[in-house]
Amino acid sequence: MGELGETMANWGYRVYTFEMREGKTALTQELEGHRERLLETLRLVGECTRVGKPRLRRDTDENSLPEDEDPTDYDRTSPTLSVRGVDYNRELHVVHVVVALGERGLHDYATNPDDHNDRLDVENRTAETPMRVDFFMSTAQTKGFIVAETLGMRDAVPALTRWITYCSLKEREKRNCEIEEQSQHFDSNGIEISKSKAIELVPPRFTIKTERVADPELLKTVIDEMTSMNADFIQIDSNGKERKRKLSIRVDDATIRERIIRRFEKADSDTDAIILDTFKDLDMDPEYLSKGNLEVNKIQARIRSPQGSKTLTPGKFSDLFNYHFKADGHPRTTPYYQAILDKIDHLQIPAQVALKLPDEGDIIEWINREESSWEKQAQADAR
Repeated sequence: MGELGETMANWGYRVYTFEMREGKTALTQELEGHRERLLETLRLVGECTRVGKPRLRRDTDENSLPEDEDPTDYDRTSPTLSVRGVDYNRELHVVHVVVALGERGLHDYATNPDDHNDRLDVENRTAETPMRVDFFMSTAQTKGFIVAETLGMRDAVPALTRWITYCSLKEREKRNCEIEEQSQHFDSNGIEISKSKAIELVPPRFTIKTERVADPELLKTVIDEMTSMNADFIQIDSNGKERKRKLSIRVDDATIRERIIRRFEKADSDTDAIILDTFKDLDMDPEYLSKGNLEVNKIQARIRSPQGSKTLTPGKFSDLFNYHFKADGHPRTTPYYQAILDKIDHLQIPAQVALKLPDEGDIIEWINREESSWEKQAQADAR
């Protein structure tokens, strides 16, 4: 159903593995209480439209402008996130969410394509794009699958998981403040306890840890159908910027191409070792480059195949495993879930996820019913 595509703005999906965590503890996904914690936190995120990027305690200063640039020279825009609907099906072991992403201040007018004079000022609004996000719960361990709908190269998971952390932290702070203000404290059985014990019983912050899933079959297809490769040797300066000088070598030998990609594939790859090994593959002398004032500390491979062009770097293959639909337009429920169920069925073993795959007809019927009810509620709320 889906296949590797280029970075055009068409619809597709990505597959992640995910863990639910309380503090540093990974939660077993078969327990209903742990699944309910996810559901509760998603509903907290959905209490309002979330604007901007939530600042978390681990963040440093996120000023993205160079020191010599004046922020008043730029019109500010803010990313937005709305949860259109969320529900959990116990029999299917799935949490289904529709997340709408937007950018306030990005658009000035919404124009009627049939009448360019018919325009609505939307400068202070956000034009949202709804995207599906499905959590497929493991039945025997801590790791399950997230399948996230994509438009072009964008999906809702990075923003959603960040807001999950933020809302969980805010809820924890709120409960601790309530305990501080109360004179008496009781546990879930109604037994009076001390303030310190009440604080101890407040659940730790809830987070979602994600990792993109590698697809061995798709990687083999890319290697087998590759039409060309260029290996780029680049020097990065102390400020993290590329120098203008770099060396690009065309790689014609199919065996060496595959060797380079397999070397890049490892997540814990040592870049320096990869550079040296690739020099050897290409019969190049690194000392000769040094004499030419090119101190290489970055490598990438630009590959071309019938599926399109990609640039790969060691340990970062995420762009390779995007699955796009052949047809134009937004896929409806049936073709979308037929495609993603088939994909995660094939990825269970290589990703080491213990999953009871939902019945195709059951999940399509459930999601159609849920999304229809959410749309009716939204229309009623808008009246």
